[in-house]
Amino acid sequence: RKDLDASIQQPGRTGMGFTKYPKIPLSTKDMPDLPAGAEWIVTEKLHGANFSVACDADGKVEFAKRSGPLPLEEDFYSFRSQRLDRRLQEPARRVRALAV
Repeated sequence: RKDLDASIQQPGRTGMGFTKYPKIPLSTKDMPDLPAGAEWIVTEKLHGANFSVACDADGKVEFAKRSGPLPLEEDFYSFRSQRLDRRLQEPARRVRALAV
């Protein structure tokens, strides 16, 4: 969409890396063996979908799904038509600032 804010970059063009998130195993028997005391990180899916918001050091915000970055024309679970792409810009920058 041509009317998108210029600060919303097309994923993959800003140099932000993306690693495809693997499918979650249906059973713990399919999970790799982890050493004793290994750290577990638990995340929650937004609206039942694996939706990612990434912000780089320059403040550029990108969005992705489990399988890869979202192109500007993709309205994944209506996040663009609901204007979440614009509403999540500043919160993503604030979270990044807290993390560094």
